[in-house]
Amino acid sequence: MQYIRIEMELLDASGQPLVTEWVYAKPELVPPGATAVFSFIRSLSEINGTYASYRITDISAIPSADNGQRAIVENPSQSELDIYVTLTGELKSVGRVPCLNPHVIAASYNAEGKLDNVTSHYLLSAVGFQGELAVGQSEEFEFVATKHDAAPAGAVKVWGGCEE
Repeated sequence: MQYIRIEMELLDASGQPLVTEWVYAKPELVPPGATAVFSFIRSLSEINGTYASYRITDISAIPSADNGQRAIVENPSQSELDIYVTLTGELKSVGRVPCLNPHVIAASYNAEGKLDNVTSHYLLSAVGFQGELAVGQSEEFEFVATKHDAAPAGAVKVWGGCEE
């Protein structure tokens, strides 16, 4: 899935719609199987009426050109030192089209298991900036991420990403 489209109505105090708005979220930075909040910024001075609340009216997915997972992490490994985690492995292009701007995404969790930090690492060595991995091609990666200081060992999840 390339984007998620969230449509909402901004309501006045009596629950009447003032305006319908939408926002697009890029789910790539959300760990597989997890949920995330979204932010929406709107100048209320441009709305006729007084804003009081909102109501989600539609959530729809906009599929990627490939309609599926386009990059996977193989042979992942983690070594930890304090709050730093060195992540290594191979990013492999597995879609039906090349993986553009291939990158690895790491999510770290706190001691309660809540998402704490998300970082991306773009593969620059073999493919170059704004490069691509051909279908079936792999490239090794190594980068350092941080984790919550109270998080247990292995509290970092890693997955692959491509841009449309």
